[in-house]
Amino acid sequence: VMGATSGTVIAPCTAPVLGTVLAFVSTAQNVVYGFLLLFSFALGLGTLLIIVGVFSGLLSSLPKNGVWMVRIKKLLGFLMLAVGELFLLRAGGLW
Repeated sequence: VMGATSGTVIAPCTAPVLGTVLAFVSTAQNVVYGFLLLFSFALGLGTLLIIVGVFSGLLSSLPKNGVWMVRIKKLLGFLMLAVGELFLLRAGGLW
């Protein structure tokens, strides 16, 4: 069940990247290069899942929700807005 759920969540996020890699590999027509590209893509995708699985026991040692969680949420929200602003400035040629 966890694998099916993981596949359902991950598939829409990885489909554009996988499609691009497959299109690039098909135009390159090099089996070894294609294998290396697809292997590195799979390794990168699988590594995150393995890390989450191995260290899932550490989640129980995290402190409970509270003020610190709200502060982190606000900090990360501000960081996302700042990165978005940076992308807009670069796209507009202002920076």
